[in-house]
Amino acid sequence: MVKKLSRRTIIIATIIGAIALVYALYLGVNYYTATQARVVTVVYVNTTPLDEWMFDELLSREEVQADARELVRVVEETHPLFIGEPHPQYLAEKERFMQVASTSLTREEFWLQCAYYLASLKDAHTNIGRGRRLNLELPVRWHGEKLFATTGEILPEGSQIISIADIPVEDLLPILDRLMGFENESGLVYNRNTFATRQFIHVAAGATKTPSARVVFNYQGVISAIDVDYSPPGSNQISPVERPKSFTFQSLDYGKIALITASSCNMDDDWRRTCEELKAAVRRGVRKVIMDVRDNAGGDDRVWAPLLSAMNMEAGHGSYGELLCYTPTVVSKIVEYKGRSGVSYKEPRNSLTNKNNIELVVLVNEVTYSTTVSFLGRVHDAGHATLVGTQPRHNASYPSFPLYYRLEHSQFVVAISHVMYIRPNPLLDADNPGFEIIPVVEGQDELEVALSMLKG
Repeated sequence: MVKKLSRRTIIIATIIGAIALVYALYLGVNYYTATQARVVTVVYVNTTPLDEWMFDELLSREEVQADARELVRVVEETHPLFIGEPHPQYLAEKERFMQVASTSLTREEFWLQCAYYLASLKDAHTNIGRGRRLNLELPVRWHGEKLFATTGEILPEGSQIISIADIPVEDLLPILDRLMGFENESGLVYNRNTFATRQFIHVAAGATKTPSARVVFNYQGVISAIDVDYSPPGSNQISPVERPKSFTFQSLDYGKIALITASSCNMDDDWRRTCEELKAAVRRGVRKVIMDVRDNAGGDDRVWAPLLSAMNMEAGHGSYGELLCYTPTVVSKIVEYKGRSGVSYKEPRNSLTNKNNIELVVLVNEVTYSTTVSFLGRVHDAGHATLVGTQPRHNASYPSFPLYYRLEHSQFVVAISHVMYIRPNPLLDADNPGFEIIPVVEGQDELEVALSMLKG
């Protein structure tokens, strides 16, 4: 027989339930704030890239002029750079761009001029889509102004590359540096190592567009040549099932040190598992943590707050500020911006706490990018982390959250940042727009340096 509850019991239970619901909502709002998640509805733009053969098609003078004017308009009504006075380099490049875009051009030629123009903004998130971007699957790395093969898959490891597609490598550098936007020295290094083997760079330097390129190289004093086929980037790399997990957890030094490896910012099962394992380790008394974000190109910013919370760092009190302008163009792209106008400024907060006195060391390199840099800003600017490695290719304060536009005649898709993210301690930008980082010498591993620091 089921016992009937009294009216008083029902009322008390209802009140307790209501309090619990309100508290849960409170936590939810704070989680939203802590993660700085920008949950918005972006107006759809078809970003499907053009086929490579379409780049040989000729655009009329009127089509080129119309798309050039439209590109300048959306850039200046979207990018946060134009809340203030644009720098002289941009103004000079804009004038040059409009002069060049006054005649009939092929899509290839017009794309190149658009890319030069956008690169003058020095913003890695603002660019013009190219599509498949055919590439020589040839791992390389620049040392000074010399280019070397880094593996022995196609060329002998350590071979100095002399020319690609009949273009001397020293002639590729000025084209590459001008064509690809970068924010700092690390961005310049990243661009050189990533794009030196792309076909569009070779064509921009004067090469003929062909299915393969002749690579001339010097190995141990012997000059040789080999023909290498162009292919879509990554087509010969490891399959998706073999790619590293987004997050992993390891115990080092007999359980005294926790190592978190974050290869990408995805809120998946690997991330959830890592959050729980880190939280459990801290409860067991672990107070030394290494966070490896080398080669992490960003993604979902919401991954970081739960990881900070697992270490009892109050993520909501160390956050980036934001600066954007609600121009008609920006408002038309995001549903939640409807009816807004003027300039919006969100104050950064530099009061991240570290209740458990966690010794946090973060490993970084020039590939570290985007939302991962905002994580660095939170822990670095509050003084709760030591960074080891090289500067990321983003400055600590940086423009991001690109909006997408498709130009009417060329059909190029353009990504343009519309928010300037301001680091938790913006005063640090006056001396150095980057981070204070302990460098490593060539041949030294960042993880070994971090372990030595924490064990010592």
